[in-house]
Amino acid sequence: MSAFRTVLVFTILALLGVLLAPRLSLHYTPAPISSAFTISYQMHGASPLIIEQKVTSVLENELSQIDGIQKLYSRSGYGSGFLTLTFDVKEDIAFKKIEIISLLRGIQKELPSEVGFPQVSLQSGDDEDKSPLLIYAIYADMAPSEIQEIIDQQMIARLSTIKGVQDVDLSGTSTKTLLVNYFPDQLNHLKITDEQIIQALQSHTSFSFQYSIRDGQLEVPVLVGDQKSLYELHSIPIGKELKLGDICNISQKDREDERIHRIYGKKAILLSIFAAEGVNRIDVATNVEQAISMIESELPKELSLRKRYDDTIFLKEELHKASYRTVFSILILCTFILLFTLRWKQLVILFSGILVNAGLVLLLAYFFRLEIHLYTIAGLTVSFGLLIDNAIVMLDHLTKYRNKQILTGLLAASLTTVIALAVVFFLPATDRQNLTDFALIVILSLSCSLLVAWLYTPALLDLVGTKLSASSRGKSKRIVKIYQLYDRLIFWLAPKRGWLIGALILAFGLPVYLLPTKIDDQKWYNDTYGNDYFQEEIRPYMDRFLGGASRLFYRNVFEGGGVREPSKTRLYVRASLPYGHSIEQMDFTLQKVENYLAGIEGLDIYLSYVYSGTNGQIIIEFDEREENSGLPYVLKNQLTSKALDWGGVDWSIYGVGRGFSNQAGEQLPSFRVQMKGYQFDKLEEMAHVFAEKLLKHKRIQEVNTNEHLSWNSKDLKELKFQYNQHWDALSTTDIHQAFRAARAQSYGSSPAGYTSVDNERIPVYLDPVRHTSFSPYSLLNTNYQNVQLGLIGDLREEIGNPQIHKQDRQYLRMVGFDYFGSHRFGQKYLEEVMEEMKAILPPGFSMESSKYSWFGEKEKRQYSLIFMLIVAIYLICVIFFEDFKKPLLIVFIIPLSFIGLFLIFAWGGFYFDQGGYAAFLMLGGLVVNAAIFIFSDYNQQKGRLQARNVTKAVFQKAWPVTLTVVSTCVGLIPFLINGDQEVFWFSLAIGMIGGLAFSTLLVLIVLPAMMIQKVKA
Repeated sequence: MSAFRTVLVFTILALLGVLLAPRLSLHYTPAPISSAFTISYQMHGASPLIIEQKVTSVLENELSQIDGIQKLYSRSGYGSGFLTLTFDVKEDIAFKKIEIISLLRGIQKELPSEVGFPQVSLQSGDDEDKSPLLIYAIYADMAPSEIQEIIDQQMIARLSTIKGVQDVDLSGTSTKTLLVNYFPDQLNHLKITDEQIIQALQSHTSFSFQYSIRDGQLEVPVLVGDQKSLYELHSIPIGKELKLGDICNISQKDREDERIHRIYGKKAILLSIFAAEGVNRIDVATNVEQAISMIESELPKELSLRKRYDDTIFLKEELHKASYRTVFSILILCTFILLFTLRWKQLVILFSGILVNAGLVLLLAYFFRLEIHLYTIAGLTVSFGLLIDNAIVMLDHLTKYRNKQILTGLLAASLTTVIALAVVFFLPATDRQNLTDFALIVILSLSCSLLVAWLYTPALLDLVGTKLSASSRGKSKRIVKIYQLYDRLIFWLAPKRGWLIGALILAFGLPVYLLPTKIDDQKWYNDTYGNDYFQEEIRPYMDRFLGGASRLFYRNVFEGGGVREPSKTRLYVRASLPYGHSIEQMDFTLQKVENYLAGIEGLDIYLSYVYSGTNGQIIIEFDEREENSGLPYVLKNQLTSKALDWGGVDWSIYGVGRGFSNQAGEQLPSFRVQMKGYQFDKLEEMAHVFAEKLLKHKRIQEVNTNEHLSWNSKDLKELKFQYNQHWDALSTTDIHQAFRAARAQSYGSSPAGYTSVDNERIPVYLDPVRHTSFSPYSLLNTNYQNVQLGLIGDLREEIGNPQIHKQDRQYLRMVGFDYFGSHRFGQKYLEEVMEEMKAILPPGFSMESSKYSWFGEKEKRQYSLIFMLIVAIYLICVIFFEDFKKPLLIVFIIPLSFIGLFLIFAWGGFYFDQGGYAAFLMLGGLVVNAAIFIFSDYNQQKGRLQARNVTKAVFQKAWPVTLTVVSTCVGLIPFLINGDQEVFWFSLAIGMIGGLAFSTLLVLIVLPAMMIQKVKA
């Protein structure tokens, strides 16, 4: 194909990629890699055991029949619970969600009426930190229950059908309820229970579903049944001669929303729209705003909506910032090329190559269905420097040798970078989520760059006609003098390569600083290395001298780093009260913080959420001017100081800097054993048997048979009724009926059932009228159905775990204890007792020791993959050069280049996040490129002296190698503008700049000194 046709074909393909770019999926962050569904549900006021028996077990029995479930986990708590179904990542997740919802609809009638329809989502069970997409404040001169009815009928149903909307929440309103007042003593005398009242209401006001009709996008169900007014409810018969009006008073009242949400410290009716994970939040917000503007015209005139919060403003700013960085990076690269080549024709060739390459990448991204988000934009921007590197090397070789033999070197260099990025696909799913698309876009860019360098660049070079004259190709006297100085330096270093290698190894560092101070039961180690004098007087100097740059990085950077998610600067203030507190008490607690925040300037918004009487939090956001200032840190410190004065509350304050928590928390026991079984009571019994066996040892003083399994679990004080051992009248007394009568003495915080009044389904609350307050004393000394509970048993206060955990339908129980003595002997004794227990455990029961992992296994795996990367690059170089020795010199540069990364992070005190890990991978593939080009050029040298061929090959490649490194570093400069507060971008850029700069010295000075085989004195 002619040069003109080649350029034309590439240009058409690139333009096609640009035209298809708007069709690419646009997000701010990648869609989560998740194959687990969470089914969450609530049953206000119910104990964990009731939740487990009436809801969790029912759901498990039904959902366990779905094919492809790898793990089934549930947690039943006080008033709520959730169930997690984990599938294989190869399963069709969308179809599995349809299966789950279909099964839930089939068994909804088997669940308690107050539970409602469980919520299904692709996220964890704890959604309290989730930020809404949009918040609208509702203002109206009408009753809150009327507002609730209007919004439910005209807005929530329509907004929920918008693609990408996960949930629409209305808070601050009230609902119509039916309040039933009765006298417990009167019911007790008539032998009528509160359950009979609910049954009478439901049986005489029942409605059955017949069919549904469509009204636009809404599906309206048609119910058929008896319609009764509030007055007619009093005439409903109960028993033979009684009516409800004879024994209770029935009234309709508005009940305020139990959840309390406030904005700017003011209670308001708020409509919050939440977006699903992984969707284009900007598009979803736009569609929601358009729908609301249409719905507003249909609402009553006295009701108005006002948008008070828009989360997409930050997203739009961040995407604009990312695009600005990309354009700025390209302009800097073009300016750099023009300054250092001083040939506008070469600038045209390189710049057009970048544009064509970008168009081809967009075309491939469309066909491979890649998403465009923060990390793909970062990968594309980083790729520009790599594209220019390949183009510079190809142009340099074409103008010097007039052939394409360097293409094999480019192929090997690009393949090493691809292998380095392929490490991402071996990471755990949570870490792979952010870096997968980053790696894919760079791999596609490198693949396209090879195609451009092979076909497009030579063709365009022929069209433009850039040729070097004979005078420009000749060496000037200055260049000859520089070469002679360089030649002497390499010849001087070559005989001293042993000292050079030793100095570089010490510069990298030996990991002696990771050795423990003491090792249990290793006397020889403790008497030598663990000696107090050695640890205090010698080790600090030894660690400093032998630890090198890696010690500085590990101590000053790595231990304080971690994964960060790109998001707006927020400060979270979470309050926690013991179980038993009311929502009003939690609301009063958060008002203290709100009153303090009212006097702080520079805040954009603060939202308050009261989830229950035990949990609540405030989310604080800052003005754009103050977001990156010191205000978030100052405010966090001020709130921390205030929290110490606001006693009686467990505070957690986090979001910026080091998190604060005043939760006392109990020290974790030395040993923990997890027990599993299919019967809850039997598992509890076996746990007590296990504890009794452990307590036979004198060094074990106490065993906790109900240790917490989750970090947010708290002890719950429970009143348990225990029968007297000598009481044997159970066979003739209806004790269950007595307990039901006793329960009727207390007011229920959750609805006892649902009924229909005036063709409207509303909850029913029972309210017993008592002359004295209900107490444990009255519970034991009152006669219930001819039974006095105090005569047959007693109440005992116990500390219980308010959560019931199950895994694969097996109950979980954690047993913990401390062993006062050597950990080795404690472990040995535990193993002996566990062997005894395993012999008596019933079928289907098991137990295993739960060990702590103080050093993250995930981090070990991440950085061990870098070793695999080095091995893979070595094998590629062996195949390319058909030699085993040369590749050793090439891969030797990879870990040494990390010295630059270590030092720039340690000396600069920058934060290390997932961008730093990406910099490790990129360096692993990039620093060997220059070495591969040098060895490729060295193999073409025909001089007699091997040492002279080495210095000649390196010197000839010194200028293009330096240009490629500098161009890559210059292209990363826009990422450094906002400092290390910038998630991913800054760590990636600063790490690559430090590593590439140091690797240039290694390639141009250390590598030739190692390549020379023999040097005469």
